[in-house]
Amino acid sequence: MGKDGVKNRRLAGCRVCLLVYEGHPFYDLEEVTIDMVRGEKLILMNEYFHMYHDFLEACEVRGFKPLIAAKTADANFQYQLCRQKTGLAVVPDFAAEHFRMDHMRAIPFRERLRWEVYGVYKENNGWYSVIRALEDFLRSQSADFPEE
Repeated sequence: MGKDGVKNRRLAGCRVCLLVYEGHPFYDLEEVTIDMVRGEKLILMNEYFHMYHDFLEACEVRGFKPLIAAKTADANFQYQLCRQKTGLAVVPDFAAEHFRMDHMRAIPFRERLRWEVYGVYKENNGWYSVIRALEDFLRSQSADFPEE
């Protein structure tokens, strides 16, 4: 249980990758570093996602501000913009599983960037069926679903 009776649960997590189109110098790499994206046009999830803020902070720690070509709330739009060579997209790796990846690659960051998804609710609301149903569904879909 967290502060003031609020409970948070890690629901899921995945690596953050760089979506790269064929023909870009990074295309054949096995991994990239945050420093490598300095000066690259990037397509990011927007300010409503922690991944946006975490990525900006990681760049700022290395002494630069990323060159943001576009921001969106839609990973499909990131994919389309990258396919059109508007820039490289910073995406959770599960998003790439849903795309046609011919002539595209999702390359992990050497820094092992992660996107973690948490559920937050007041502990006294944990008995609601919708909360239990979500946890049951996530548990059935993932062998690494965290237990309480």
